[in-house]
Amino acid sequence: MHPTSYQRARSRLALALFAALSGCASAPLPFNLYDQSQQVWHGQMNPGDGSISADINGKLYHGFYLVAHGTAISTNPMALFADPAFVNTVSQVDMNSARASMSAADGARLTCSFLFQGSKILGHCHDARGQHYDLVADGQHTPSGAPIDPR
Repeated sequence: MHPTSYQRARSRLALALFAALSGCASAPLPFNLYDQSQQVWHGQMNPGDGSISADINGKLYHGFYLVAHGTAISTNPMALFADPAFVNTVSQVDMNSARASMSAADGARLTCSFLFQGSKILGHCHDARGQHYDLVADGQHTPSGAPIDPR
Protein backbone atom coordinates (compact mmCIF):
# COMPACT_ATOMS: atom_id res chain seq x y z
CA MET A 1 0.00 0.00 0.00
CA HIS A 2 1.46 3.33 -1.07
CA PRO A 3 1.25 6.30 1.30
CA THR A 4 -1.11 9.05 0.29
CA SER A 5 0.16 12.58 -0.27
CA TYR A 6 -1.51 13.51 3.04
CA GLN A 7 0.43 10.74 4.87
CA ARG A 8 3.71 11.79 3.20
CA ALA A 9 3.04 15.42 4.16
CA ARG A 10 2.35 14.38 7.77
CA SER A 11 5.58 12.35 7.85
CA ARG A 12 7.56 15.32 6.50
CA LEU A 13 5.89 17.56 9.09
CA ALA A 14 6.83 15.16 11.89
CA LEU A 15 10.46 15.08 10.71
CA ALA A 16 10.47 18.87 10.41
CA LEU A 17 9.07 19.12 13.95
CA PHE A 18 11.81 16.84 15.25
CA ALA A 19 14.43 18.89 13.39
CA ALA A 20 13.03 22.14 14.77
CA LEU A 21 12.88 20.73 18.31
CA SER A 22 16.39 19.39 18.12
CA GLY A 23 17.71 22.74 16.90
CA CYS A 24 19.59 21.18 14.00
CA ALA A 25 17.64 20.94 10.78
CA SER A 26 20.31 18.95 8.96
CA ALA A 27 23.17 18.35 11.42
CA PRO A 28 23.40 14.79 12.78
CA LEU A 29 22.45 14.37 16.42
CA PRO A 30 24.94 12.10 18.26
CA PHE A 31 23.84 9.70 20.99
CA ASN A 32 25.34 7.06 23.28
CA LEU A 33 24.23 3.47 23.80
CA TYR A 34 25.05 1.95 27.21
CA ASP A 35 25.00 -1.84 27.60
CA GLN A 36 24.41 -3.70 30.89
CA SER A 37 28.10 -3.43 31.83
CA GLN A 38 27.94 0.36 31.17
CA GLN A 39 30.21 0.08 28.14
CA VAL A 40 29.48 2.99 25.79
CA TRP A 41 28.74 2.63 22.08
CA HIS A 42 27.94 5.52 19.73
CA GLY A 43 25.39 6.49 17.14
CA GLN A 44 23.77 9.40 15.39
CA MET A 45 20.40 10.46 14.01
CA ASN A 46 19.90 12.67 11.00
CA PRO A 47 16.70 14.75 11.35
CA GLY A 48 17.05 15.87 7.72
CA ASP A 49 16.20 12.45 6.29
CA GLY A 50 15.12 10.40 9.32
CA SER A 51 18.12 8.06 9.18
CA ILE A 52 19.82 6.56 12.23
CA SER A 53 23.13 4.70 12.62
CA ALA A 54 24.94 2.99 15.48
CA ASP A 55 28.33 1.33 15.94
CA ILE A 56 28.25 -1.49 18.49
CA ASN A 57 31.52 -3.34 18.94
CA GLY A 58 32.63 -2.49 15.40
CA LYS A 59 29.34 -3.61 13.80
CA LEU A 60 27.62 -0.77 11.91
CA TYR A 61 23.83 -0.66 12.04
CA HIS A 62 21.90 1.63 9.66
CA GLY A 63 18.20 2.33 9.38
CA PHE A 64 15.42 4.84 9.90
CA TYR A 65 13.25 6.25 12.66
CA LEU A 66 9.65 7.47 12.72
CA VAL A 67 8.25 10.13 15.02
CA ALA A 68 4.76 9.36 16.37
CA HIS A 69 1.88 11.63 15.46
CA GLY A 70 -1.88 11.36 15.32
CA THR A 71 -5.20 13.10 14.85
CA ALA A 72 -7.64 14.26 17.53
CA ILE A 73 -11.30 15.05 16.88
CA SER A 74 -13.22 17.19 19.37
CA THR A 75 -17.00 17.52 19.30
CA ASN A 76 -18.78 20.53 20.71
CA PRO A 77 -21.61 19.55 23.13
CA MET A 78 -23.83 21.93 21.16
CA ALA A 79 -23.65 19.46 18.24
CA LEU A 80 -27.15 18.34 19.23
CA PHE A 81 -28.47 21.70 18.03
CA ALA A 82 -26.28 22.28 14.99
CA ASP A 83 -24.79 20.50 12.01
CA PRO A 84 -21.94 18.34 13.43
CA ALA A 85 -19.73 19.17 10.43
CA PHE A 86 -19.51 22.74 11.70
CA VAL A 87 -18.82 21.98 15.35
CA ASN A 88 -16.20 19.22 15.11
CA THR A 89 -12.58 20.26 15.41
CA VAL A 90 -9.83 18.13 13.87
CA SER A 91 -6.31 18.70 15.18
CA GLN A 92 -3.01 17.08 14.31
CA VAL A 93 -1.21 15.90 17.44
CA ASP A 94 2.59 15.78 17.31
CA MET A 95 4.24 13.72 20.01
CA ASN A 96 7.76 13.36 21.33
CA SER A 97 8.11 9.61 20.91
CA ALA A 98 9.79 7.69 18.13
CA ARG A 99 10.79 4.18 17.07
CA ALA A 100 13.80 3.09 15.05
CA SER A 101 14.73 0.02 13.05
CA MET A 102 18.33 -0.69 12.03
CA SER A 103 20.18 -3.58 10.45
CA ALA A 104 23.81 -4.53 9.91
CA ALA A 105 25.45 -5.98 6.80
CA ASP A 106 25.21 -9.51 8.29
CA GLY A 107 21.42 -9.15 8.78
CA ALA A 108 21.54 -8.47 12.54
CA ARG A 109 18.76 -6.13 13.64
CA LEU A 110 18.51 -3.45 16.31
CA THR A 111 15.22 -1.82 17.30
CA CYS A 112 14.81 1.26 19.50
CA SER A 113 12.09 3.28 21.20
CA PHE A 114 12.82 6.72 22.59
CA LEU A 115 11.44 10.05 23.78
CA PHE A 116 12.96 13.37 22.83
CA GLN A 117 12.73 16.93 24.05
CA GLY A 118 14.75 19.32 21.97
CA SER A 119 18.12 17.66 21.46
CA LYS A 120 17.81 15.48 24.57
CA ILE A 121 16.86 11.85 24.02
CA LEU A 122 16.10 8.96 26.40
CA GLY A 123 15.16 5.48 25.32
CA HIS A 124 16.24 1.90 24.85
CA CYS A 125 17.33 -0.46 22.09
CA HIS A 126 17.53 -4.24 21.87
CA ASP A 127 18.76 -6.84 19.43
CA ALA A 128 17.50 -10.33 18.56
CA ARG A 129 19.96 -11.93 21.04
CA GLY A 130 18.29 -10.09 23.93
CA GLN A 131 21.06 -7.53 24.46
CA HIS A 132 19.60 -4.25 25.78
CA TYR A 133 21.06 -0.76 25.53
CA ASP A 134 20.06 2.56 27.09
CA LEU A 135 19.94 5.28 24.41
CA VAL A 136 20.93 8.73 25.73
CA ALA A 137 21.70 12.12 24.18
CA ASP A 138 22.01 15.03 26.58
CA GLY A 139 21.99 17.72 23.88
CA GLN A 140 25.21 19.26 25.18
CA HIS A 141 28.03 16.77 24.68
CA THR A 142 29.21 14.98 21.60
CA PRO A 143 30.10 11.34 22.28
CA SER A 144 33.76 10.51 21.99
CA GLY A 145 34.92 8.06 19.38
CA ALA A 146 34.97 7.95 15.61
CA PRO A 147 32.01 9.38 13.72
CA ILE A 148 29.46 6.91 12.40
CA ASP A 149 29.61 6.20 8.66
CA PRO A 150 26.29 7.67 7.38
CA ARG A 151 26.14 5.49 4.22
